[in-house]
Amino acid sequence: MVNTTAEIIGYIAASLTTLSFVPQAVMVIRTRRTGGISILMYSMFVLGVAMWLVYGLMLGIFPIIVSNLITVLLAGTILFIASITRFSRRGTLQPRPPGEPLPPEQNPDLVYYEGRNDSIICENCGRDISPDSKICGFCKTPTGYD
Repeated sequence: MVNTTAEIIGYIAASLTTLSFVPQAVMVIRTRRTGGISILMYSMFVLGVAMWLVYGLMLGIFPIIVSNLITVLLAGTILFIASITRFSRRGTLQPRPPGEPLPPEQNPDLVYYEGRNDSIICENCGRDISPDSKICGFCKTPTGYD
């Protein structure tokens, strides 16, 4: 009975920790937005999870094997996309110094309307808005322009 209870707890814990990465992975894969992701943290995390996977394989513990295999795939995907995105935008994997703002041309939160000088700034969130918009697409504040 103790072994069965322990296995059930192991499967529940493995499922919860593994599934916690699905929303982040889906968002990163869909949007390619990785600005708040620490490359160093994810590198260390993926390496640690890979070591847990090896540990599970060595001991033949199925919940550890399955959960860490899935987690290493999800977190590895996030790490790969974050690394590629950062390097393609800035030519380095190094983070910006604290307090240094992201240049507008590298900020995925800003929308640029090429060839148009008539974009407006949202008074609530400060983001660029198309002059054709009645509300800000980010914070849903009315622009006041009809």
